[in-house]
Amino acid sequence: MDSQDVNKLKVYDGAVWNTLATATNYVAAFTSQTSGLVLGSSHKLGTANLVVDCYDSSNPAQRVEPDKVLIDPLTFNVTVNFTAAQTGRCVISGQAATGGGRGSGSGAAVSSQLGDRSLVATAATVLTAGLNCSPATPCNVRLGSAVFSVLASATVIVSAGTGTTYLYVDPSGVLTVGHNLTLTCSTGFIAVSGVTSFPVGSIPLFSWAATNGVWDASGGIDRRAFLSSRNVSAGAGMVALDLGTQTVVAVDLATVPSYLTSTAVLDFANLAPGLCGDMTFGLPGALTGDSIAPGWPAAMDSGLMGTMRVSAANMVSVQVCNFSGTPLEPAAATYRATVVRSF
Repeated sequence: MDSQDVNKLKVYDGAVWNTLATATNYVAAFTSQTSGLVLGSSHKLGTANLVVDCYDSSNPAQRVEPDKVLIDPLTFNVTVNFTAAQTGRCVISGQAATGGGRGSGSGAAVSSQLGDRSLVATAATVLTAGLNCSPATPCNVRLGSAVFSVLASATVIVSAGTGTTYLYVDPSGVLTVGHNLTLTCSTGFIAVSGVTSFPVGSIPLFSWAATNGVWDASGGIDRRAFLSSRNVSAGAGMVALDLGTQTVVAVDLATVPSYLTSTAVLDFANLAPGLCGDMTFGLPGALTGDSIAPGWPAAMDSGLMGTMRVSAANMVSVQVCNFSGTPLEPAAATYRATVVRSF
């Protein structure tokens, strides 16, 4: 029997005894420390999904807020950092609280505790994203009505350079590493060089700095957020209307002219000198009194002159007159009528 793992139900698999029940809490004391390390092999909670709370040595004890808590996703080692030296104890829990108050419920308390698309340093030069992403627990992101899933972890390995890398989902749903370093990515990432900030339209996840080809040990900055908003402002000639849960963007017809256009092939009969011929074609939406910008055939015979007008709702009348001095029969050709409205 393991002296540090007593009084727990075990089963022998033919090689070793395996514990069937694990502890839910582990207490680590500290004295005048700004940083403390608790090995995963010591707390034996067997998961990276841990909650760490620290208290000072006063009576009654007061809660102390760590400056940073790092949990290694592979070894489950817990590193607790304080801004000033502290004396007391840290309680590490591998089981969520069931009562009310702070930390109650079965989920993460804040976005930075989520394992979905998390980014961790698994070596001095290796960042691993999506350790918890799998076909059973996909890491999803929604862009509009499309949902994109990550089903496996991926790595980013830096080999040289000093600068910052940006992990984000691009507007096409691709997991992207923007950088100004020398690095390589495994399948599941694409790398884009020359990136110095999160691109417009992307979904930011993490940023992480590197110095001389090594990822900074202080960690990256979690840019994930489950609460967000997009502010839409209308430019010149546009209007934005909030209708319930939707923002509708439309053209401001009081500023931007609208137009109607239509074409038709017209074949006028023979015209004697000084006489005119009339034909009509449809222009849906046209109203009597609308001004028309006429479009005449490029090969219109010399000596012919014409006019266009809206003769009735949705109807354009075309008149062609012969001023050539000799009889003319205009060839069948395409005529265009355009109505422009300023408001």
